[in-house]
Amino acid sequence: MNDNASQRSDEQAFRVAYLVAGYIRKKLTPAEHDELDQWVEASDENMRLFEELTDEKNIAANLQWMDEVRVKEQLKKAKEGLVFAKPKRRTKLLGYAIAASVILIAATVLVQQLGKDQQVKGEEMTAAHILPATPRVTLRLSDGIEINLSARGKGAIKEYASNIGDGVIAYDDVNVIEVIMHELSTATGGQYQVQLSDGTKVWLNASTKLTYPAVFNGKERAVALSGEAYFEVAKDKDRPFIVMMNKGDEVRVLGTHFNIQTYSDEPVAEVTLTEGRIAVNQGSLQKLMMPGDIALLQDRQIEIFRESDTHAKIAWKNNLFVFRDADITAIMRQVKRWYDVDIKYEGIPNDKFTATINRKEPLSKLLHLLELTGKIQFDIKDKVIHVHQ
Repeated sequence: MNDNASQRSDEQAFRVAYLVAGYIRKKLTPAEHDELDQWVEASDENMRLFEELTDEKNIAANLQWMDEVRVKEQLKKAKEGLVFAKPKRRTKLLGYAIAASVILIAATVLVQQLGKDQQVKGEEMTAAHILPATPRVTLRLSDGIEINLSARGKGAIKEYASNIGDGVIAYDDVNVIEVIMHELSTATGGQYQVQLSDGTKVWLNASTKLTYPAVFNGKERAVALSGEAYFEVAKDKDRPFIVMMNKGDEVRVLGTHFNIQTYSDEPVAEVTLTEGRIAVNQGSLQKLMMPGDIALLQDRQIEIFRESDTHAKIAWKNNLFVFRDADITAIMRQVKRWYDVDIKYEGIPNDKFTATINRKEPLSKLLHLLELTGKIQFDIKDKVIHVHQ
């Protein structure tokens, strides 16, 4: 590696270290917060490192270690053992090898330099770790029989359905006259994927129900959704695909990719379009959407606005919580559906929150990230989260 490349790697490493340390100390500007979010979301490795660096126990241990060694010598030794890799994506600021050794050391130094008077408290949360709820996925057949897909292995099921493993059920495309309706539902803490008979793929978020025919045999391909799902609709210009939502709302497409959130406990339904075009209908009212559009449906009205980055809206599909300027009540509704907990409010801040974390992490880690903002506090007792300022 030449000197210029090495210098750039060092600069990148220390820049990320600066951002991480600033996050811990609550000193980031909005622009710096966005820059840190971009780095965290660039790869799973970056996300894991961010979680490790912001863990209070790790910070305390690193500070103690730094009191016993010379910083420059340790940095030199770490760099000598690194294998520098060219980033695979432009949004990735540095490779995992660089981040794993250099950032950890650099972040420790910068945290120390930002002042011991603001050291992060090392107290544990009073509650034991609460992991995501045990997922349960149920398939209800046309005769009323319910099958627990979470406990079923690969193989044919019944009525043209097969469990093909890895959380996916698929249907055969056959010619039948009868209408065979199935209902697929996820409980708290789980998600599932179904490939419909026309080839359409649907990802179901937690606490979601999708009702659909085992085989599409009419002039339309109609399904009903309660909850949240991401659709990759197979193209068929002769048979429109229709998603019927709560309160009579519906989305009509020929073939495209989009996300629908229509939980009963959410104040508005949301449709996010990532590819193609769709029509959103609410009674006699219809509006067309383009990629990057988000439609809000409420009180017989449809409001559409542009969003340059729709990643946060569909991050759940990749097992991520991504909150961008979200109010705490919206965040806690997601927490309730994923961790199967109850929420009690003893004070609701007007502040907005930004956070990114893997949904496989224990609840305590997510709440800790939110508490680092200094704007909110949580107490947990008997799976009830008490929210206060």
